Amino acid sequence: MAQRCSFCRVPDNQVDRIVYGTNFNICSDCIRTCLEVLDGELVTGWAITTSPQRCDNCNRRPSEGYRHLLNRATYSPRVCERCLRFYTEVLLKEMPTLEEELQNIIQNVFEDPENPDDLDDRDTPNGLDDTQPEDLFDNLENGNNGNAPLDEHPTEQNMLQQMQTELATQTQEKIKDITRQAIEELERRPERVSQTTTQTEPAPLSISLEKPLGILFDLGDTLLRHLRFDPTAGTEALLKIANNPFGHSAESINERIESINQDLVPRREQAQIEFHPHIIQRHVYEALHITFDRDHAAVERVFWRHAMKWEHEPGVEAMLQKLQAYGIPLGIVSNAAFTGSTLWWELEQQGLSDYFRFLMSSADYWVRKPHPLLMDTAAAKLGFANRDVWYVGNSAHYDVAAARNAGMGAIWYNRAEDPNDGPEPHVEIKSWDAFVALVEKYLD
Repeated sequence: MAQRCSFCRVPDNQVDRIVYGTNFNICSDCIRTCLEVLDGELVTGWAITTSPQRCDNCNRRPSEGYRHLLNRATYSPRVCERCLRFYTEVLLKEMPTLEEELQNIIQNVFEDPENPDDLDDRDTPNGLDDTQPEDLFDNLENGNNGNAPLDEHPTEQNMLQQMQTELATQTQEKIKDITRQAIEELERRPERVSQTTTQTEPAPLSISLEKPLGILFDLGDTLLRHLRFDPTAGTEALLKIANNPFGHSAESINERIESINQDLVPRREQAQIEFHPHIIQRHVYEALHITFDRDHAAVERVFWRHAMKWEHEPGVEAMLQKLQAYGIPLGIVSNAAFTGSTLWWELEQQGLSDYFRFLMSSADYWVRKPHPLLMDTAAAKLGFANRDVWYVGNSAHYDVAAARNAGMGAIWYNRAEDPNDGPEPHVEIKSWDAFVALVEKYLD
């Protein structure tokens, strides 16, 4: 079965080469395209994303100093510029090393091309006896051919030194040739992109924006602004209620969690599958022989209370009051590694829970946005067809894509004025006042 590039979905038999990574494959064409985008060129479907999600290869976040790219036309994995430099080097290293070339040349010189199998049955040239090519190469650095000092055989010494010099020159020329070819390819690339732009445009919105019979919202940085996540404070609070026979510190526990996340989070992103937090708890605390005298939900709540801090997004409560007055049923769909009961508890603390019929956390529903199954279930809970529901969220990559995948109205709440790292929404808004005006326009 042909392997496909994870970024453009092209099979390996249609590209020059595919580099196989741990969590994704990337073809030579996509590597070159990424380099163009990093250089500031506009390429349809590609974007530098400011989302805090990690690179799917090295697990670094953009905040760690590396720009991240993705092909939003195919909802590709994220790749950072640090990994792109590595993949570029892989493409440029399609040549033997200097030592390998020297080995081959020496072996070719001392073998009889007419009868290579009878090397041991004849005299070797210039009285070198039975010294094997690899022995000669090993002794070269020590100035000895295995039988006598090199100054007794000036012909061989001069020949080998000349071979080294010539081979170094040839290798450098190969590097220059490959680099020149890569530069020429990059220079030709914009023309090819412009010729195929119509083929790589994102698919048009499948539905027009209709009057909303129900509205769904994202939670984090949409309804509530995320102010802090302090995992050490959360773990320290847990240790105060834990039986910790081996005295594990909060730092050692968080290191284990981070190690697990480095392996599982890229898999989660690629598969659009969510992990229930209780499963992670078991892999961490059971493995360290730490126990609690309360259930998983209570343990999760303690961590949440001490690790998280939230506040209302500006103008959100006034907006919800107006929607409630219009009688529009509302729900919440959130990508989260915490259960819906914990998220609902936070909504209650913020005084917003009365406005919503339900809250769905991906941790309770197995899949995560932009998978459409989560949105299909939410629309059914509201009691409407998908096309009659709007979904509002701050992430184009997750929220707008989820709405479009499910055939809902896609509203991008972009108060932060982030660049678009996903498909185009029906409408982009930058304040809740603008959203209320949009709803009233469709209700009239």
